[in-house]
Amino acid sequence: MSLIADRAEAETRLRNRDATVLLIIPEDFSRAAQAMGRGQAIPPTMVTFIGDLSNPYYAVAAVLAGSALDQYIQAATGRESPIQVTEEPLGASAARSEFETYVPGLLVFAVVLLIFLVAMAITREVEAGTLRRLQITLMTSMDFLG
Repeated sequence: MSLIADRAEAETRLRNRDATVLLIIPEDFSRAAQAMGRGQAIPPTMVTFIGDLSNPYYAVAAVLAGSALDQYIQAATGRESPIQVTEEPLGASAARSEFETYVPGLLVFAVVLLIFLVAMAITREVEAGTLRRLQITLMTSMDFLG
């Protein structure tokens, strides 16, 4: 965790994945929490999370930061949190469809399954004696795999 005064620098770190989440807390956050603890009516405080929604670490960091904020408010005021949390996606990370999110993983999964399938097929041919008969022919290994 590090404090950064410049939002542009923080967003650059997010894009480079040197940081996971940018949490913007207003200057009067602690003062508002103390006033609320004394029973004063205050307008809701706005806290903002910014990050790449396609980064799996962002979801974890945002949940942990939100939980820490809730715990702080409950400890300072003794009540439920009146904080309004907004979330801003970094770049076009929110524009991705479910298809774009899931397909890369499915492709890797398909390749892994194909490796096992090919290994089983070759093993079956070895046990059946087919490969021994093919060794007698002029067929090359690449011909067999093709």
